[in-house]
Amino acid sequence: MKKIFYIAVFFFLSLNLFSQSNTVITLELGTVTAVPGQLVSVPVKIYGANGPNAIVLAELYISHGTGITKTGTGTGFADYHPLCPAADWVGNMSYSPTMIMNGWIAGDLFNKSFPDGSVMFNINVIYNGPGAVPFTWGVSNYGQVSFVENENVDLLVENGGTVTISYVNGGIIPAGPTLAAPTLSLPVNNATNVSINPTLEWNAVSGATGYVLQVSTSSTFATTVLNQSVTGTTYNVSGLNYNTTYYWRVKATAGTTESDWSSVW
Repeated sequence: MKKIFYIAVFFFLSLNLFSQSNTVITLELGTVTAVPGQLVSVPVKIYGANGPNAIVLAELYISHGTGITKTGTGTGFADYHPLCPAADWVGNMSYSPTMIMNGWIAGDLFNKSFPDGSVMFNINVIYNGPGAVPFTWGVSNYGQVSFVENENVDLLVENGGTVTISYVNGGIIPAGPTLAAPTLSLPVNNATNVSINPTLEWNAVSGATGYVLQVSTSSTFATTVLNQSVTGTTYNVSGLNYNTTYYWRVKATAGTTESDWSSVW
């Protein structure tokens, strides 16, 4: 029986190769965005594992930064790929304060063809914020595995076949700023005897770099007489008709981020 030696408790792979070929298998940790308090899923993806050179035993050790909770409703490992079902794994989300482990102790990947980018499983945690939480692969030795530069590992087996494992790190990054909907101020709602060239005003929204103003003769804004991007919090509308009811609303923007529409006045 072969003995397994850990040089560092991070990551080991045993490979069984049946040909004199070179294979690159990539393990990728996804990058997701979240707001504090959100349950998030960080996917573990695999590329290049489509046999015959494939992993037959794997323990995946993933370090993480602070800013997550690993216990609570919905947390844990989930959504396993049918080719590597949950019953084949023994996961440990609480392996250490800054590391999780998921070990594949049954089944194998030999001659199983994963389409590139397949999600082997998801890592579900609660994001606490406020900053980014990196998820990074660690690498250690097992058997004839040897270190190479850039934390890639060449896996050399007795019959001379070679498999290179490459790692792509990921993690959780804060979602873009959320914008409140503006509050309209002037003219007041249901005002009468308004100028046909009125100045419309609304409050400033924290984080906003601009606004979109719409004016319509329909409360549903199916059509508009004005659809205008504005940098400030006032806009002079011209050319309206007498004896006509108009409706207006505003939303805040910051790059590609938009708020909900204000109430309609």
